[in-house]
Amino acid sequence: MDAGKQFFPGASLNSICPGVSSRIPGRLFPPALPLPSAPRDRQGSKSGRSEVSRDNDFFETTFHVRFAETDQMGVVHHAVYAVWFEEGRSQWMRARGRDYAEFDAKGINLAVTELRIRYHRPARYGRRVTVRTCMETVRSRGMEVSYKVVDADSSELLATGSTRHVSTDRNGKVVRIPDAWLRFLMPES
Repeated sequence: MDAGKQFFPGASLNSICPGVSSRIPGRLFPPALPLPSAPRDRQGSKSGRSEVSRDNDFFETTFHVRFAETDQMGVVHHAVYAVWFEEGRSQWMRARGRDYAEFDAKGINLAVTELRIRYHRPARYGRRVTVRTCMETVRSRGMEVSYKVVDADSSELLATGSTRHVSTDRNGKVVRIPDAWLRFLMPES
């Protein structure tokens, strides 16, 4: 039986949710994939500034939770973590001497193809948080970045996650990342 017919007799799943299908009857979406393991913890700065940690595995960005990022209970909205991941990634690039704008100027986009977030504890209004960003994998046409969000003062783990990216041109065609940029993106050893 089509999953949509349970709630909308005579309707097909495709008429309710165009483009959504499932190989398993009664299931609208495929089962969730397991979350990646949390990135390796590294000691870093608590100075309130962004900097690369001593061993260069993690880049840390610290800031205060803004009121606009919270719900009526003062808890950070779940979607905000994706924005924090992007900020961590952008600051990681800037600290290494490049910017996303350079990729865009050359007609290359690093499109997010997968986003995973695991929430451990709520972040709250007024607290300082640190986003730890780590370049995990770089390939000729993409990369994977991992993140850890911690309370900047207590080091309590708030969230972990990762993003996968693919390199595309302005038309959305997958393209190779130029060699000089591949070297730039590679995790330092």
